[in-house]
Amino acid sequence: MPSPKLHIEQNVKPAAVKAILQLLDEECLLDTTEIWSQIGNQLWPTLRTVQQRNYLRKNLKTMKALGLISEIRNSSSFLHELTLEGKRVRYLSRFKQSLFAEALHFLHYTAYELEGGLERAFSWTYQQICDVLWKQRPRPIIKKNIIDQVLFNAEESFEGAEEISLSHYAIDGVKNWVGQLTPPFLEVIAGRTTTTRGRRFCSPELLTLSINLLYGRKNLKLGSPLLLTDDSIDEICRTGLVSLDVFDDILTLVLDMDFNVRLQSSQWGRSVFLDKAYTMDNPGGEG
Repeated sequence: MPSPKLHIEQNVKPAAVKAILQLLDEECLLDTTEIWSQIGNQLWPTLRTVQQRNYLRKNLKTMKALGLISEIRNSSSFLHELTLEGKRVRYLSRFKQSLFAEALHFLHYTAYELEGGLERAFSWTYQQICDVLWKQRPRPIIKKNIIDQVLFNAEESFEGAEEISLSHYAIDGVKNWVGQLTPPFLEVIAGRTTTTRGRRFCSPELLTLSINLLYGRKNLKLGSPLLLTDDSIDEICRTGLVSLDVFDDILTLVLDMDFNVRLQSSQWGRSVFLDKAYTMDNPGGEG
């Protein structure tokens, strides 16, 4: 089995992903050259053509791995089109910028866990780095310590891990997306990037996605109770990098919305009930 490529490409950035999403409309099928001709100079005005094309290919590759675009083979090239999820995220990029940032963070955080595949191994790294930052918060980011921990974890998760390499640039790749979150998880103090104790808010949509994710991890049937233990709350908040002390406030907002989430108390404590699956491409729930 080939060794996974765990690196997170630091040249895949929100501005490029947003530009590509907005270029591909409902009926649009474009090949790489057509996309480059329309946005290459806009995104990378100081780079030569060969570098622009290289950066574009990296962004398209990541977008495909995240499920935002798909490829259709024609006689001479691949045509790119938006998936259902890509159309949903494109809408967020136009009208709900804070949700767009959260959606891209969530996709990076969960793509490998939910879909697997070596082409999504960068998502495993993204989740690992976010989890290390969460556990070590609040403190300045020390890249070597984080990479050492991720490589140690890789030895437990992948065959042939002794052949895996990972540079500190992977952390820059994570910062491209985590740094877009509002309110922030990262801040710069005296010239050093530092984690906070957690974001002071996240959208009800992201919290519900995080609850849905935990249902899957625990193999819970929809409509069954998820007991809100300290560990469960930590896991939900860690997904969105949200401070533990604002969990109840955001959960209250979730309960007030039509997200098919209920809250009940019993002798064992509080439990949430997710009655229908909640996803970005079907936020109202399936079924």
